Amino acid sequence: MLNNQYKEEMLQLIESISDDGMVKIDELKQYFGEEPVKEVLANLEQLDTIEINGNGNLYLTEKGKKEANQIIRRHRLAERLLHDVLRVEDEEAAEKHACDFEHILDKEVTDNICTLLGHPKFCPDGRPIPPG
Repeated sequence: MLNNQYKEEMLQLIESISDDGMVKIDELKQYFGEEPVKEVLANLEQLDTIEINGNGNLYLTEKGKKEANQIIRRHRLAERLLHDVLRVEDEEAAEKHACDFEHILDKEVTDNICTLLGHPKFCPDGRPIPPG
């Protein structure tokens, strides 16, 4: 059985590596392996967050894009929190903790973190934070 974190990681990865909104399934297998990808993609397709065409390409649906951007938002705000407030200097540790945080933050807590941080536009690496 798939956990929610695994599905969120897949959506986030699809959004991050998509080229003109498209990702080749083989690209995902490089990150996750063949069997997990098949199971996750079948589940994401059932949830109407992705569409798969006959050429081995997939696309995020509007619902999928929205979910992926919210995951990215939580991650990048967690990075800002760790960097700006908690002063975590070790980039590798900060990335790991941000990845853990993104899966436990709900909308209210995410919005409160954003407010606490003064509604930042970019994460510490300079990547844009999607709006809430």
